[in-house]
Amino acid sequence: MRRTFLILSACALVAAGKPAGWTAAQRACPLKQAPAGLAGEVVKSMVPGAAETGISDAAAEQLAGVAIDCVSQTKVAKARLDSFIELATWQLTSAGLADVVKARGLDPVMINTAMNVGPGKANPSFEDLSDAQMTRLMVALKARGVAVETLPEETWQLVGSYLEATSRAWHTR
Repeated sequence: MRRTFLILSACALVAAGKPAGWTAAQRACPLKQAPAGLAGEVVKSMVPGAAETGISDAAAEQLAGVAIDCVSQTKVAKARLDSFIELATWQLTSAGLADVVKARGLDPVMINTAMNVGPGKANPSFEDLSDAQMTRLMVALKARGVAVETLPEETWQLVGSYLEATSRAWHTR
């Protein structure tokens, strides 16, 4: 009797947990299907000095089209459509910001490693970076020869946005 109760309890916990993650094909599809330049268009308004506010209608339509194509190609359940669109949005935002961060002379892969972001990692929220997180990032950047004291505030904001988008892309279920 006790064993049956434990098995049923375990099944209930599994059923009540987060929905299953994405397959490798589902997770890879948005970045593979996105036309060249779409990731840059998605983040265009996020770059300091940008004239636009928010994603353009054309980029939003392209992004939605990519997500819908991937839903069909990879057999995403209709009930998970909103989550998949969120995943695609975060992935393209991450890719676009990675390019901007690279253009500023920083290595997104090193940043991910220092901040425990990526597949199978913690992927914490970076909306409000803690002092400990900032220290860890600055130490990693200094170890790579980056003069962190001279980085403009806008670069730090881009790095924070990149980390948040990348973490959410891997955390979205």
